Amino acid sequence: MKQDISVSKLKIVFSLTLLIVWTLTLVFIFLVAKAIRSPRTNNLIPIYHKGVLKCFNLECVVEGIPLTMQPTLYISNHISYLDIFVLGSVLPGAFIAKSEIAKLPLFGLMTKFQNTLFIERGSLKADNQIQRIQRRLRDKSNLILFPEGTTSTGTYVAPFHSSIFQSAKCEDPVITIQPVTIAYTHYKDELMDREARDYYAWYGPRKILPHLLNGLGLGHAQVKLTCHQPIKFDAFESRKEASRYCETVIRQCLLDTLELEHEVTP
Repeated sequence: MKQDISVSKLKIVFSLTLLIVWTLTLVFIFLVAKAIRSPRTNNLIPIYHKGVLKCFNLECVVEGIPLTMQPTLYISNHISYLDIFVLGSVLPGAFIAKSEIAKLPLFGLMTKFQNTLFIERGSLKADNQIQRIQRRLRDKSNLILFPEGTTSTGTYVAPFHSSIFQSAKCEDPVITIQPVTIAYTHYKDELMDREARDYYAWYGPRKILPHLLNGLGLGHAQVKLTCHQPIKFDAFESRKEASRYCETVIRQCLLDTLELEHEVTP
């Protein structure tokens, strides 16, 4: 049976206003905290993300224990720009993101405050990008990575790019990897069907603004974040083995969470 999904224009106006005010407020607080060199500046990051989730009427349900030890490389599937706020509200780490994200209004500024590591596309720059990630990890910073390199419909996991796992190849310190699975599961307490999930999954060639506005006008929804058992990178024989392990664990968890027998691809 098709789910009843209605977008409220009134809710869009209210939620958008709240989102803008919330973001501008946190930008101001970040600037002040940075200026006075407050040691609690990073505590504002999960607070901001949780506030954004409330603007989207999105509840994050967490299963498992997010690792807090440093350095940790969190590996996640990627469904939507909303994943940023879901992961940021729970995981104590900075994102590895494409350089284009830095140009987004407001959100781009917030990513800079969160010490996001921006990387550029192109194989010629791959070695340089990996070295930059390794430097961050050696400095005992936690990082969040989307190895699919793209978003999806939320009913499958695209093949991981194993080359990026080379960044976790450090002898001192040995990097811990924690796979995490994101699944947009329920809308108004009912398991989402494909049409309902499309209001949350963002994939090409969709434009971000109409998608974002519709998302602000929806009812209560749930997203589940599963934190899997962490494992040391040196437990794998190669980066490809580490990539396959994470991909398999995340894919199976997504299927189980959505109660699917097999992946549903476009």
